[in-house]
Amino acid sequence: SFVYHVSAGRSQTQSYRIDVVPLPQIKKLQIEISPPPYTGLPAQFHDLALGEILVVEQSQWDVTASFNKPVESAEILWLDGEINDNKRISAEQLADGTPVVAKTALPLSGDLMTAALNEVLSLESPSGRFTIRATDQDGLTSATDVIRRLTIVADNAPLIQFADQEQNAAVKPDDIINVPVTVVDDFGIDSLELHYEIKRSEAFVEEGLLAAEDFVPGRQQYRHAFRFDLSKLKLEPGTLLSLRGRTTDERPVPRPNEAWTVTRNLVVNRDAKPYGDQTLSEQQRQTEQVLDALNTELKKQREKAKELEDAAKQANSEKKDWQNEADEQE
Repeated sequence: SFVYHVSAGRSQTQSYRIDVVPLPQIKKLQIEISPPPYTGLPAQFHDLALGEILVVEQSQWDVTASFNKPVESAEILWLDGEINDNKRISAEQLADGTPVVAKTALPLSGDLMTAALNEVLSLESPSGRFTIRATDQDGLTSATDVIRRLTIVADNAPLIQFADQEQNAAVKPDDIINVPVTVVDDFGIDSLELHYEIKRSEAFVEEGLLAAEDFVPGRQQYRHAFRFDLSKLKLEPGTLLSLRGRTTDERPVPRPNEAWTVTRNLVVNRDAKPYGDQTLSEQQRQTEQVLDALNTELKKQREKAKELEDAAKQANSEKKDWQNEADEQE
């Protein structure tokens, strides 16, 4: 630090003091990611050197930054997102001209030497490229040239489908049918049901459901065959029976993801073929295709073997002719 003034002849300005102070710097940055417990994912730890951070929605991230000196404020500057033309003109920018889209304040400690943020990340939280900036009491700021990226991944809804080929089939009023479904989820399945709707008349529709027996939640893949005794429903011929499979995952917030199969319509008919006949026919067709392919391949192999055998015979014949000519010359 030093004091100075400017003089010219007998004139002199008042004295001014210049204090040389260090720029604020982020000495240490730690980011801890705690995924939702139901995902079974381990915690992540990131330091100053790592730039890519991938998290599942509803994860908690704990950001802790320490500085070389007391600071007046610390904040996360978000650099990705939409800015309309009016805001773009007045938007704050980094030194390289990158606009700042949003800011998240980092609460400071009592000694102003550290800042920490504990936040649960949703799909609506700011994400994308970001940098951290500290500002001291003199208005000086830390460097913002280190860019990181936060990506928040959605917990997707399960995928569920019927596992047979019985679309638009017919059933007898007293049938006991097996309706297989398969479910896949990225983290864990929480429930599985078969919903049915009986259209007894234009004015009367009856609804109900079957829960999957012996279902164990938490699996990522599951296959179950619902055993459905139609005799209990007292169905009349011509009645339309509609089936839909439903499943949910284990996401607690904001609510579990839900998924449905397509609707399967079954017509009640006393002369209906056994339920499962379409699936059996499809399996037979696929088996026949496999057998046809095997027979075709076997035929090709036999033809190739015959070609090799003929070639070998031709080679032996030519060899014998050559030996006979050699013997005659001797």
